[in-house]
Amino acid sequence: MSRLAFLVALSIAPFAGCAKPEPMQRPPVEVSTSQPVIREVYNYFEISGRSEASAVFEARARVSGTLMPAPDGQSRFTEGDHISAMTELFLIEPAPYQAAQDAAKARVDSAQAELNLADANYKRFQALFEKNAITQAELDKEKADFDVKKAALAREKAALKKADIDLEYTQVVSPIDGIVGEMLVDEGNIVGVGEFTLLTTVRQIDPLKIYFDIPEKGVLKFLREIAEGNEKNLTDYQLKIQFEGETGYPHEGTIELIDNQIDPNTGTALLRGVMENKEAKILPGAYAQLLIRDTAIPDAVLVSEIAINTDLSGKYLLVVNEDDQVEQRRVRLGQLYNGFRHITAMWSAGEPEPIEDGDVPTDFHYIHAGLLQARPGIKVKAMDVPLEYSETGAAEKKMSAEETEDTDAESPDSGPPEEE
Repeated sequence: MSRLAFLVALSIAPFAGCAKPEPMQRPPVEVSTSQPVIREVYNYFEISGRSEASAVFEARARVSGTLMPAPDGQSRFTEGDHISAMTELFLIEPAPYQAAQDAAKARVDSAQAELNLADANYKRFQALFEKNAITQAELDKEKADFDVKKAALAREKAALKKADIDLEYTQVVSPIDGIVGEMLVDEGNIVGVGEFTLLTTVRQIDPLKIYFDIPEKGVLKFLREIAEGNEKNLTDYQLKIQFEGETGYPHEGTIELIDNQIDPNTGTALLRGVMENKEAKILPGAYAQLLIRDTAIPDAVLVSEIAINTDLSGKYLLVVNEDDQVEQRRVRLGQLYNGFRHITAMWSAGEPEPIEDGDVPTDFHYIHAGLLQARPGIKVKAMDVPLEYSETGAAEKKMSAEETEDTDAESPDSGPPEEE
């Protein structure tokens, strides 16, 4: 063997016995799955509105005079306090009006006496006329005198009634329960001269009114359902309300009014709701978010919101088939209920989207944890971790299990509270 051949053989010898390495087998991706929740839910829509007092009383001076101080020298009310109906808020100096009433009563008594005398004279002249002792003209004169005295009494009674009203107006009394506002005129000032001076306001805030606008389509739907007998009246529509700093729509109310026209400029109609406010936690003018329950959806298919993915073609779920393979299912979404999304239609990737909502299968297992590693077509190790529909507003596990992977989606607002 030549020297060159020996060197070539020597260089090849170390590799002659090496076999091709086997490729490393990756373990299947671990995912958590759950079956959909099947339950009855309700369609709903959310809108914004404003709270208003159920009644407002403007305390005004309806007669002129001086505002009198309270007997103890203090104000008759404390600004911002809750007062009961028939509480006296102000007293306008009553003495002049008391004197006017007394004078009016005296004039009524005088007119009554004169009428009594005229009545007696007329009856006497009637007796004389029947005996042909006087003429018809003399009887007619007595009758006219009686009628004049009767009219005079009526005039004096009317004057007395006005005097009574004026004296009553010296007491400014709230006809409603509510919160009294700022005192706009201090006691000791003259009010009611040439105008009905505004002294303060009282707002009744229990119950509280809620005003909001809804689109024409919603208004007509309400009216149509009531006309067809599906709902008895407006109060059958449940109204849930929350205000600034609140969650979960803690207040309940009812709809009591749909205005008698649709605004042609906005295509909406004004509605009014009403809610209890016994603890006076909400003041008029507060911004409100409202949720109106609509028609029922029996046997709705609900999946956790965190399991829904998005790509350029729309929304989809990743499901695990009987062979532990991941498949993609396109979905059409309904409304959100306590962290669960209503699935209104489902079809396989590559199939045309259904024109209408149809029957959605209920026996599939969808992935809700491990979504970052799961891909259509791969095999996975699936662990069933059922999620339950929770009244607290989030998807919760029925059993404890260690998460195998953080999901790539965050749960949005939980939607409406649990229906009872």
